[in-house]
Amino acid sequence: MEIGRVELPQSTGEDIESIGLPRSIAGRFQIIRRLGGGSGGVVFLADQVEPIRRPVAIKVLRVGMDTPAFLAAFQRESQALALMNHPNIAGILDAGTTESGRSYFVMELVEGERITKFCDERRYTLHRRLGLFLQVCSAIQHAHQKGVIHGDIKPSNVLVSDGGGHDLPKVLDFGISLSITEISSGEADRLFAGTPAYMSPEQVGASNSDIDTRTDVFSLGVLLYELLAGDLPWSPGAMPHSRNTLMPSEQLTRVDSEKLATLANQRQSRPARLIASLRGDLDSIIRTATAEDRQQRYETVNSLIAEIQRHLSDLPVYAHPPGRLYFTQKFVARNRLIVLSGMTVFIILLLATGLAFQAFLSEREALRETKLARAKESELRRQVQAREIVGKAAILLSQNLILEADALLLDTPISSIKPSAEATSVLRFLGERNAILGRWKEASECFVGLMESNQLEPPEKTAVGMDLLLAAPSLLEYGDETAYHRIRLDMLRRFASTQHPIAAEHMVKMCLLRPAPPAILRDLEPMALLLQKTLDHPNPEQGSFSGWNAMALALYDYRRLDFKKALTQSEKCQSYPENRPSRVAGVKLVSAMAFHHLGQNEDAQRELASASRLIAEATPNEVVNHAVTYNPGTETWYAWAVARILSREAIATLGSHSSAKNPDFSDSRK
Repeated sequence: MEIGRVELPQSTGEDIESIGLPRSIAGRFQIIRRLGGGSGGVVFLADQVEPIRRPVAIKVLRVGMDTPAFLAAFQRESQALALMNHPNIAGILDAGTTESGRSYFVMELVEGERITKFCDERRYTLHRRLGLFLQVCSAIQHAHQKGVIHGDIKPSNVLVSDGGGHDLPKVLDFGISLSITEISSGEADRLFAGTPAYMSPEQVGASNSDIDTRTDVFSLGVLLYELLAGDLPWSPGAMPHSRNTLMPSEQLTRVDSEKLATLANQRQSRPARLIASLRGDLDSIIRTATAEDRQQRYETVNSLIAEIQRHLSDLPVYAHPPGRLYFTQKFVARNRLIVLSGMTVFIILLLATGLAFQAFLSEREALRETKLARAKESELRRQVQAREIVGKAAILLSQNLILEADALLLDTPISSIKPSAEATSVLRFLGERNAILGRWKEASECFVGLMESNQLEPPEKTAVGMDLLLAAPSLLEYGDETAYHRIRLDMLRRFASTQHPIAAEHMVKMCLLRPAPPAILRDLEPMALLLQKTLDHPNPEQGSFSGWNAMALALYDYRRLDFKKALTQSEKCQSYPENRPSRVAGVKLVSAMAFHHLGQNEDAQRELASASRLIAEATPNEVVNHAVTYNPGTETWYAWAVARILSREAIATLGSHSSAKNPDFSDSRK
């Protein structure tokens, strides 16, 4: 449905009389003519005469559409609009029922053109088109915050008015919107509706439970594609199973030269430059937003907004494959003046050196120019140093200059360290230091930042490393259960497909430090099967990792309420040689809780007491002092943190029957 002076068809198929409307509604709205229709309703232009005079749009339910499903959808649209309060959403002004009993609601009249046509006619650049698109995303994010999924985002539902230098896009037509609350409770009635070219795969023929905010993310991705490349990524009527997606830059290489020249001219660009501008960040952003598997899309519209803002600020986007060349290009784009000045200095040095060799008589002048050039270079270096503290700290750590790095970072707030390839070693160092000192708030901030930085690395590299073992226990030691749940969902999203036994052991153990819902247990099942296969067919190179695999399986079986199997895995874990006290303590606590649920309280108390003694007898060196670089032969702070977390749960589970006390090593870390 389009409401505007240019886009709206003036059809006479449903006039005022045929739909049963009087010329005046509620004594305040004078119907003028039909504007358009859609989503079960017909829209008319009207004059509001009281209490102020202004043009408005009135939407009335179509004749024959007064079924329970369409009435519910019509009421849901008016209720959704009533919730909205955003400058980029056409607001509702009034609602009611005509004398003949036909439902209607009154909206502000949006006079504008569909966003794609608006941009093409004014020859807007890609940068300016992205600015308009960000306003549209802001409107949809507002709707999501109000608990509403739009469900039909397309150019004709986004009209832009020219406000004298300030363009204002408006999102229209919430006629097939769905309530997030009703979806999650299973109470929403769903009408099959939408525009096939812009519908997500799960939206076609799906039940309500399969729809979430990522459906709108998909439609926004298609809209962005059309806004930038001038066409849809597939034929207008194509359903998901028949779609053949080409990224914008690929599609433009296949159109004829005349059409490409027209598209480039509409974007104030040249054909080759337009293709180059789309290739890279924008291709990657659209690919992520329109991923067929919604698990691979941006989680929220805010995430899509942040990616576009990173692109506009010449920062690396997370959707783009990382690489040194990519990061270098972004750095140069952000620091053009500094790079240009540096090259100028370099050229001056070359010229000065050449002149010194060519003419001895000009040596003094050449030396003077060299000194001036070096002075400029030194000043540039000081400017860069002020913005690259993190990079320098990373270099110091790589050279094992711990004290120097510590001094450099002493006055640097953790929140100021943004995710980057250089930040990983710095965050890991700061997190380890704070964990050793028992400063769990600061440690958890570092390790959460470290996980964000690791998104710039290949997933498999992070999965088999030790970083997965750091964030979860530090968050639980700090007591932030909400952040723990959020980060384990993020870990599952990024590493659920791992086939590496070490990564699988890390994931199973750290995702199950607290009870988990069935969905998480299902996601972890392939990893648990991989660990079981590893135990059934041991690899000599695994060494002491077999014990950790058995402990992770014991915890997995306990969380899925298979207490007998959990006890079997626990016994297997304790049977391995080179069993470290922290691992024995942790698996005994799993046994204690399993025995308790099986009604074997004496066995439960025995295992709990044994684990509590191991934790209590741990010396400060065992708990605190360890190498920053992981050594399989040493006890680590996070292994003991796992034991303490499970101990607190076991004591709470056994309740008043338990004589053990919560472990506390705070004194040894201060």
